[in-house]
Amino acid sequence: MLSVGLLAVAVLAVIGLFTGAIQMQAQSQERAEAEAVARDMMERIRAAPSNVPPAPASWIGGEFASTPVAVGPPDFPPIPYPYDPGGYSVDVYLENAGNPDMKVVRVVIRWKDNKRRLEFQTLIRN
Repeated sequence: MLSVGLLAVAVLAVIGLFTGAIQMQAQSQERAEAEAVARDMMERIRAAPSNVPPAPASWIGGEFASTPVAVGPPDFPPIPYPYDPGGYSVDVYLENAGNPDMKVVRVVIRWKDNKRRLEFQTLIRN
């Protein structure tokens, strides 16, 4: 009876470890997918710097959220924006850099639970 009880406790502990490992693996995969989306967006922006409108401007979850100094090209952020990834949203921010010939481009991935975020940033020449 004692050995069956000890075996049951050991099996429950192992099951708990497996459950935790599966959750960590799922979160890791979700983060990797979000990183791929952010990198893809950043690469598309870098590939066409002439399409980047004047800063400051922002697109929050696919919606234009601020008024730029001047109207920019209609194809910014580049297609396929907005992404529809499901569990997170993609935001794009344009900011003025310290150098007047440069602007800062940030791509932010925000999970819907508002507990996690991922951010990529680069400089684009005006």
